[in-house]
Amino acid sequence: TSTSLESGVTLIEASAGTGKTYNIAGLFVRLVLERGLEVSQILVVTYTDAATKELRDRVQRRLQEALEVLETHKVNDEDDSLMIWVRDAEHLDCEASKLRLQMALAEFDNAPIFTIHGFCQRTLAFYAFECGRAFDQEVTTDEIEIINEIARDYWRMEVVTDAIAASILGTEDISLYRNGHGCKKLGPDGLATLTGPLLNHPHLEVKGPCTGQSLPHLRQEFEAAIATLADMQADRELAVNFLLTDEGLSRGPYREELVDGYVRSLEAIISKKFSPSQWSELQWFMTSTMEKHQKSQYQGPGQAKVYFEACEAVQRAGKMLANGHRELFFKHVQIELPKRKKENGVLGYGDMLTELADVLRDPDKAPLLIKQVRKQFKAAMIDEFQDTDPVQLDIFKSLFMDTKEILL
Repeated sequence: TSTSLESGVTLIEASAGTGKTYNIAGLFVRLVLERGLEVSQILVVTYTDAATKELRDRVQRRLQEALEVLETHKVNDEDDSLMIWVRDAEHLDCEASKLRLQMALAEFDNAPIFTIHGFCQRTLAFYAFECGRAFDQEVTTDEIEIINEIARDYWRMEVVTDAIAASILGTEDISLYRNGHGCKKLGPDGLATLTGPLLNHPHLEVKGPCTGQSLPHLRQEFEAAIATLADMQADRELAVNFLLTDEGLSRGPYREELVDGYVRSLEAIISKKFSPSQWSELQWFMTSTMEKHQKSQYQGPGQAKVYFEACEAVQRAGKMLANGHRELFFKHVQIELPKRKKENGVLGYGDMLTELADVLRDPDKAPLLIKQVRKQFKAAMIDEFQDTDPVQLDIFKSLFMDTKEILL
């Protein structure tokens, strides 16, 4: 009961388990009694459906408890400071306060207590005219089918038509969580995983070792590495002999018949006519692979090292080419996903946030929308504020912070 209800911005910090939900419910009751607000004028935003349900239940229960205290002048728990305040507050008109609480409970089903996505969805729908959006857009909870369709189309148009790219990407883990245990995804399924961060942050930029390099340039680098390897015939014989005879290597994966197969795969790679399985067998020419299959007397590749390093350069260039496709697909989705959702008349959960944020950045649309929202709400409480991302923060700042009329 000590928190000020003056208009403006107030930050309340509390650790987990210290009663944040309890205090939000208390502030809601005080806003009804002290400020005389209707439930429709008090916005409460939290971050999960479960938290929203809990908050609604808690607020409704506290409103009912306050009404019972005013009717009986009794408090069941003498440690309940809010109910003691309700009972003893001399500045409150008892009959007017009871009427306010009765109205609040009668109208509570319409109380604007939402998740952040629910708030954005309702704002876009309720103020569709001000936002300049269609009235009949459907909200989809699962955008994966559209994403999978885009990934398959990209794979068919950009990868399958390039034999080298198809063979490399057919075995490389190009997924968002590549190299994670049990998370390996290949082909279009791997590409589709890249879109996860875009759903809430459609303007993300890709940063990495090959960003900004065109696919033709990366292809040229790959072919240059192949050409270097092709010119090292004498070194190759030395390297193959090492794999076949070195006593420090485990003979399991380096048996003669297997090494002969690795060499045939290497020859196919050098000729630039190789399959995904042949590309994957390049790993047996990596010194890192040899170290995983070494015996105690392993001394390293010696003079053959230069050839193995050239093989590593080819593999590295191939991975860079794969990463180039990851970047290109990412940029492709940033354009194609909104386009296809618009064609289908649907919005994803992330779109609710980004579309509202875009409206609030629009100098033509923002003033009218902000005016209407501020006319509706006189208080806004944002739960779990530490989890607010930049997009969500911009929405709340635009709607509620630059005013002396609203309690935030």
